[in-house]
Amino acid sequence: MLAEHLTLEQWLGFNFPTPFLTLLCLTLPCVIVLAGLFVVRRFISHTHLKKHHDISGPIFCALGTVYGIFLTLIVTNTWNAYDQTAMNVVQEARCVEALDQCARSLPPEHGATIRPLIRKYRDSVVSSEWPLLAHGQRSPEVGPILQQIVRAFSDPTHPISYSNPFYSESVKLLQRLDSLRSSRINDAQSGLLPFLWVILLAGGALTISFCFLFGAEDFPTHAVMTLILTLVISLGFLTIVVLDFPFTGAVCIPPTEFQILEL
Repeated sequence: MLAEHLTLEQWLGFNFPTPFLTLLCLTLPCVIVLAGLFVVRRFISHTHLKKHHDISGPIFCALGTVYGIFLTLIVTNTWNAYDQTAMNVVQEARCVEALDQCARSLPPEHGATIRPLIRKYRDSVVSSEWPLLAHGQRSPEVGPILQQIVRAFSDPTHPISYSNPFYSESVKLLQRLDSLRSSRINDAQSGLLPFLWVILLAGGALTISFCFLFGAEDFPTHAVMTLILTLVISLGFLTIVVLDFPFTGAVCIPPTEFQILEL
């Protein structure tokens, strides 16, 4: 993936550690909100704002409900996608293991050619490709190894009966393995659509800004309540950014399923 093709979310996720992203997502909005609230309260008195509480309250409840549902849907979808990626990793590792078992059942001279390639695929995924997934990239080594495995199964010097159940199962496993690897790489680099980020940010800004229109007499109390809402929304943003890239940061999916394989 070329750097000029990165979205802002991808650039942040691939280049900064989770503690920095946490600090950024929680601190920057709070500073902006405090500055905005201070400016509003400086030029508009709380007594004037109180006159509109009878209409501002119901409108804020409706606005907060609509935005809360939208934010919840995005967070839930992101979480589900993270869980699906973790399940795909397990399935990919199981495919490698099953492929090795099929190779054991082939004629010894043929299996002896294929099994080292399967181990090489496993080792390359762990040592070469997994670190690159943290930056949304694939390893140039793993793809050719997978092609070598395919060619080894179709090697004319080791003819296999197409009726052999282990050969038929191996073909299905190879197709499944290639599909799961492609999904893993895609999941490592794909984030939330920029359009949805615009909606999320705009909705959050409008919801929080509406809090400025309440006429609390005590400014510190008003500020604390507004900051609490800001932090809750910011935590939702942080969750999206962290889970959108399942192989990056503090909650990255480890290659444990591949490492524990006994091939």
